[in-house]
Amino acid sequence: MDSKPDVVMVFESNDRFTIGLAKACLEDSGIPFVMRGDETEAHLALAPIMFPSCEFLVTRDREAEARGALDSLEFQQHNETS
Repeated sequence: MDSKPDVVMVFESNDRFTIGLAKACLEDSGIPFVMRGDETEAHLALAPIMFPSCEFLVTRDREAEARGALDSLEFQQHNETS
């Protein structure tokens, strides 16, 4: 029997400010999450152009809730890259 939870990526960014906002949104919503490629001191020392991408992972049963909490960030990120 596999005891690993089924996780999905709900958000990805390489912008430090946006990563902080996403983290705060999920924490404020009470949604448990894991950051892959998170903001360690080594990453923060790099120039913004070199800042590695950070993925936010949640369990599949909280995916819709997490995506709803992060909707405004997705919209903001899309407009900045357009």
